[in-house]
Amino acid sequence: MREEQFIQLPSQGNIYSVSKLGNHLIVGTGDYGKVYAQISKKDVREIPLQNLPHECDVIAVDAYVDTFPVLAVAFVQKVSSGNVSGAIPVGKGKYVTAHLHVYSTWISSSDQNSPTSTTSTGSNKSLSRLTFQPKEEFQSSQFEFIGQNHVAFKLDYFPFHLYHVPVVKSNGNFGNVLLLSGSDRKIHAFESDDQISTFIEIPIGTYFPELTLRFADVVTRVRIEPVNEITRRITLCGMQNGKLLIWIVTCKPQSKMQGSMTESTASTATSKSRMSPQPEVETSISPQDSPTEEFIDKLTDDMKGLGADGDTSSLSDSYDTTLSSSDENFEKIEHTYDGLITAIQSYVDGFELNVIVSSALSPTYVYTNSYEDSFKNGTSLKFSSRWDTVQACCVADIDMDGRAEIILGTFGQALLVYKYMDEILPQWVIVSKKQFSRGILGIEFINNYLHVVTALGIHILEYNTAAYFTNKPAVTSDSFELGH
Repeated sequence: MREEQFIQLPSQGNIYSVSKLGNHLIVGTGDYGKVYAQISKKDVREIPLQNLPHECDVIAVDAYVDTFPVLAVAFVQKVSSGNVSGAIPVGKGKYVTAHLHVYSTWISSSDQNSPTSTTSTGSNKSLSRLTFQPKEEFQSSQFEFIGQNHVAFKLDYFPFHLYHVPVVKSNGNFGNVLLLSGSDRKIHAFESDDQISTFIEIPIGTYFPELTLRFADVVTRVRIEPVNEITRRITLCGMQNGKLLIWIVTCKPQSKMQGSMTESTASTATSKSRMSPQPEVETSISPQDSPTEEFIDKLTDDMKGLGADGDTSSLSDSYDTTLSSSDENFEKIEHTYDGLITAIQSYVDGFELNVIVSSALSPTYVYTNSYEDSFKNGTSLKFSSRWDTVQACCVADIDMDGRAEIILGTFGQALLVYKYMDEILPQWVIVSKKQFSRGILGIEFINNYLHVVTALGIHILEYNTAAYFTNKPAVTSDSFELGH
């Protein structure tokens, strides 16, 4: 792997503040309340976002293109005392207020040529969408307009993972719903309202009845994969306590991913297992001086006082409640890992949906043909825990051979490329590794380049398949050194 370009950022983000919009990388940073977009290989610009406070910490960003481009930013602001309205305790004597801003391109119905500068706050204003046509690609010039209008939500919980998922709405049209996990151990949902051209918060059970419960711990990762033309889905929730909750949801005929949840004793199948690190992939870093300790402390310290460390005795079995719905059938599966769940990814190989799960202290696992096999075939990626906690995961065909590779980024500053060598070795093996000077926060594959976001900035890499053909035999050995 050769580094083509490096762009330094003024402050670092976190594992939730990396996304992409079209073919543009989006990175949110802390301390200064700024969100950046990569316009070209050498050009990164701040996105001008209306009413985003200068002195705030960006916690999470997400972006997508629906019938219009959408950029969502979750952030917190420090306040002087707990007497401030909406103040959330984040430590001894420290308080913040939490917010979600959803930005999009709106135009005035009276002026079709210039974007309106009116801030949308959920009221019924004469706004109509579409400076952007769905058939178009998102262009960098749109960044000038996307931040001019927004809907602001004040949150009474500390935000974590912000994620969008496609759904079929009640009118039969396709759209996207924003999901936000919080320190209140809940997942919250937001969607666009076509009638008044704004965004509103909706009950999570409108589309995902399996997520209406209050979880036993903070949900650190959410992923929902539609299956079979959105008539079925797989819902995955990774939590701070290392539990991975999976629902395989089968929609009954005419279902549009809607339904209500009730307690039942017969309609849900449940299985549990514990995933432990394999002997051959145990890390050589001692627990006493491992930077994983710092990583876990950094993620969990802010949860103290947020409701994540309160009395959970009455909630310990909340996610064991079975589900029934007039529209859907549910099969629930539970796995337990060592340490909080840090990343969940998925990809399609032929007709199989494969899922990748990373946690703080366990190796990364790949579940092949997950839907048909009900997550029984979990295989650990060898050496994935050697360079400390995996914080980022990307699946892409970076060598252009028609088969996807798995790219992992670690807190131990290593970028690992795994390839399935079915014709040579029937397993995933590391075919390339690159070391960085800072921990890796996010990975995206854009315009045939790997974009690696570290605590220092954005590294743009060109991948070289020559790494496959080195004579170094250590690809399955415990003492190998791969070239950068």
